Amino acid sequence: MRLKKNISMQKLIIMTYILTFIISAGFLTYLNFRSWKSSIDKTITEVENSTNTDIRNEIDKIVEMPLNINETNYNLLQNNSIDLLNPLERDPFFAGIVKTSSAEIYSVSYGTENGEYYGARRNGRNEIEVYHSNAETKGHSFYYSVTDDLTENRFVEDYGAFDPRTREWYITAKAEGRPIFAPLYKHFIKADLVLSAAYPVYKNGAIQGVLGTHIILSGLNTYLNEMAHKRRGEAFIIEADGGDVVANSLNKSNFFASSEGNYERIKIESISGESIQEAYRKYKEENLKQQVIRREEGKLHIAISEYNKYGLHWLVITKFPEEAFMTEMNRQITTSMIVLVLAILCSILIYIKITSHLLKPVNNLVLATNRFSKGDLAERAKIDRKDEIGNLAIAFNQMADELQSYISHLEEKVAERTEELERVVDELKKSNEELYCAKEKAEAANIAKSQFLANMSHEIRTPMNGILGYVQLLEDSNLSGEEQEFIHMIKCSSDSLLTVINDILDTSKIEAGMMKLEKIPFHLKEMIESAVALFEIRAREKDLELNLTIGTHIPNSVVGDPMRIRQIINNLISNAVKFTAQGEISVEVSMVKEEEKEILLSFKVHDTGIGIGEEDLKKLFLPFSQLDSSLTRQYGGTGLGLSICKRLVDLMGGEIGVFSDKGKGSTFFFNIVLLKYDGVVEQSLPNLSTLKGMHQNSEAKYDPKLKILLVEDNEINKKFFVKLLNTRNLFCDVVCNGEEAITACTTKDYDLVFMDCQMPVMDGYEATKQIRIREGVEKHTIIIAMTAFAMEGDAEKCYEAGMDDYLSKPIGTEMVLRMLHKYSPKRATDRDCYNNSDYFHKVVNTLTEEIDFSREDSEELVADFGGHALILLDNLKKLLKTGKLEEMKVYFHQLKGSAANIRAKEIVSLVMEAGQELKEENIDQLYRTIENITALAEKLVEGQKEASV
Repeated sequence: MRLKKNISMQKLIIMTYILTFIISAGFLTYLNFRSWKSSIDKTITEVENSTNTDIRNEIDKIVEMPLNINETNYNLLQNNSIDLLNPLERDPFFAGIVKTSSAEIYSVSYGTENGEYYGARRNGRNEIEVYHSNAETKGHSFYYSVTDDLTENRFVEDYGAFDPRTREWYITAKAEGRPIFAPLYKHFIKADLVLSAAYPVYKNGAIQGVLGTHIILSGLNTYLNEMAHKRRGEAFIIEADGGDVVANSLNKSNFFASSEGNYERIKIESISGESIQEAYRKYKEENLKQQVIRREEGKLHIAISEYNKYGLHWLVITKFPEEAFMTEMNRQITTSMIVLVLAILCSILIYIKITSHLLKPVNNLVLATNRFSKGDLAERAKIDRKDEIGNLAIAFNQMADELQSYISHLEEKVAERTEELERVVDELKKSNEELYCAKEKAEAANIAKSQFLANMSHEIRTPMNGILGYVQLLEDSNLSGEEQEFIHMIKCSSDSLLTVINDILDTSKIEAGMMKLEKIPFHLKEMIESAVALFEIRAREKDLELNLTIGTHIPNSVVGDPMRIRQIINNLISNAVKFTAQGEISVEVSMVKEEEKEILLSFKVHDTGIGIGEEDLKKLFLPFSQLDSSLTRQYGGTGLGLSICKRLVDLMGGEIGVFSDKGKGSTFFFNIVLLKYDGVVEQSLPNLSTLKGMHQNSEAKYDPKLKILLVEDNEINKKFFVKLLNTRNLFCDVVCNGEEAITACTTKDYDLVFMDCQMPVMDGYEATKQIRIREGVEKHTIIIAMTAFAMEGDAEKCYEAGMDDYLSKPIGTEMVLRMLHKYSPKRATDRDCYNNSDYFHKVVNTLTEEIDFSREDSEELVADFGGHALILLDNLKKLLKTGKLEEMKVYFHQLKGSAANIRAKEIVSLVMEAGQELKEENIDQLYRTIENITALAEKLVEGQKEASV
């Protein structure tokens, strides 16, 4: 539309402003009304949901009390902590529970399959009484008052014949075979409904009786009344099936006495209004949980949610009138509308005055701008006043002066700027070249560092192999007591040196981004217990008390890296033992947070040691950092342990820290995130997580004519290996490099070749490749790699070269014997070495000697393991048949741990072989190994039967 020329700018601006203001105000008013309506509905929904949630949480708190009491009593009975036949133990036990429990717990009892009944209660006067019904009372239920020490006092009353097996709570628990709540009933003394938590007690698979904890629900009625009054509504809890009222907020009874004198439950239809009845009917027919019901008095919002736990199936119903939420909102809306209208009128009047005052200098400025833009560079704006418009006119005039000057010197400025830009570009090119060179040097330095660490690992581990090897040979020889002590000290020092090397390598892997965490299922509690148990002897030697507390909500099975978690725990406990001279060390594990797929765990290690000063805390987790770096320091170490712990915790998505008081002790803590595991990783065997002295290699029988070739250039390592074989009545040929190894394998058929990887002339990798080429497909010599490298990828490099297995230096006696046992073609199979009875007694004798168990306990544990192992082996065979190789690892892990605990060393060795065969996917050999393990497990089961005859 084309505007007429006689319409002034002022009028046009005012009209536009008024129109815009009115449209904006109208639109905002419309949005406010919509937001208000949505806010009312949202607020009521939030109140409904939060109320229902609060009620369900209150129900949880109430029902958890009797459940926890039953579980505690069950554990005491299972551990024979309470003698039910001794009234001096029994009566104080039950009476004490009632006395120390909340007022809602009015009775705790235990009924047996023999019809006996024991317990304690609160009577109508809230006094504690104990009761029992057994052969002594001829089946009658006798009640007694109690003394101050809660033992039986005077006789109160005989309530007649009583058989707990006829009670609903006993029948329900026995039928379900699990902890459960029985149906509600009106108690014969208390004027209240009673909820009974029942807990069946089994022994050897047979039910012995049922524990009962009985709670009144008056507290639930009180809670509903307070909750509904505070939130201006009504609340009910009813049985989902049948509609019987459990609790209500109306201060009405939940039961009534019938004409026959019996007590009957009240239905929801009898206690509520039509709106609740209609909502309950729609829920039953259409499963509507959120409902809005219209009545003459207004809309009613009703929410229904289920509580379905422990055998209870209840509905929580809340009702809120919409009118209760609207009064204040209506008042605010009215006030807002009045203020909005007044604001519109005032702003229009003010705007008209301001525009008339402001537009005059603006028009002058526009006129000067038009003339200047048309080439009149001498034109300047008129300055009427020194306000914002005046400052704008001054700025325009200054700009015009500068622009006129710039135009006059434009070419000079362009040339000057061009020269400056060229100089900047040259400097940027030079900087980029320097940065590129620096980057290349940094990458080369990083590669050199990794190679240096790998070479240093080889150079250190090669002599360490000789040291540890000869120490092991000396340990097996006839030495005096003092010589044995010297050998032990040498071995401890060598192990400490190897720990330092491993710490340095771990740090290098982390810095290079080569540290990868495993994600495998494992038994969390068993791992924690076994990690702490390693330090029991060290703590005992220093007269320290070592305690472990694991939270009750900690899951048994999780997914993560158990080896690295164990490494962190071991490092923190090791430091605590090192820096604590007296007192105690406590380890605490608890649940911090639980989500749908993850859990956040907290680990704390507290000691009463020397503590750490505040000034030293900041450098505690830095690499190579030691709080006392002087030559006279009392405690040694590389300063890498805590740094490695921090990096591992970071990789696990957690955090690590410390609280300490100088001279009073320290508390190290770390949190890590682990994945939940839907399956079950069974614990190896109960109460055996702290067993020590475990040896996992069985003795093997070898053919003395076994042909072995050693390829090694280090003289010390050659002599050690030869002497090791000689102690087993075995002999070997020795060559010094890869070329000689190829010649030896070409001229002679060897059963086993132990191949060093780094040698002069030709290394082990190339030698193995050449040997495989010459053998073709008709022959395959077993070649086992021996390397001092310890970086990631070394094992894969050996397998890619064609080697069959892999040993990392320093190489111990047990490692070599395991390879001989695994690959010797003429070794006897373990399952043929013993008959049933001999093998059973061999394992029992070993367990009895090493753990100091009674022979009866050892026989029971070994027999239980045999049956447990056969179940695991049956599952392994099924998984192998269906090709589910990855799932087999979990079962092998369980089987290995259980066998090690009961000292079935032959089975442990075979399980280790099976694990390697599974990794190499050698299916045929894996099947045979599983059959060998099965045969040994059957010998344990049959041996126990023969021993019991």
